[in-house]
Amino acid sequence: MALTDELESLSKLYEQGMLTPEEYQQAKAKLLREHSSTGANGDSGPPPAAQDGPFAGFGRGDLSPRQWAALLHWSMLAGIVLPLAGLVAPIIIWQIKRERLPGLDTHAYVVLNWILSLLIYSAGLGLIALTMVGIPIALIGGLALTVLAIVFPIIGGIRANEGTVWPYPLSIPFFQHADRT
Repeated sequence: MALTDELESLSKLYEQGMLTPEEYQQAKAKLLREHSSTGANGDSGPPPAAQDGPFAGFGRGDLSPRQWAALLHWSMLAGIVLPLAGLVAPIIIWQIKRERLPGLDTHAYVVLNWILSLLIYSAGLGLIALTMVGIPIALIGGLALTVLAIVFPIIGGIRANEGTVWPYPLSIPFFQHADRT
């Protein structure tokens, strides 16, 4: 990837609020250093240190905006361990970090839309189960919802950590970010 393309991509992340000004300047300086050390054969020197990977900062408490967005998605999985935690944890993370990380709003809206959609789909399956004929349909639907409730947050968190917003399929769009068209 050319330096101009990488700088443009970095600039877009900064404009979307996914990077703080400090992170933007550090990443820009790193890109410029890497490209200035690139040899004639395209060799860019040693591979990046392990601390530069997707989980950098998770052990030190200094998470990047992308990592907070990923954590917001993954926090829905807390409901597996503690009932209702998957509903409450994402909202708490969003409310605590929304002022410092405005780019987190888009991810929070995706997560909230999915939580509300799951509640509606579950209520619908409950109504279907009230009929004797609907019990097998409700069981199959409940199993499918359970699988999606695990898989979608994982994919959403991975995409958030990559710097993109992934709207969950089958999610009813109750909330939309003002920047979306």
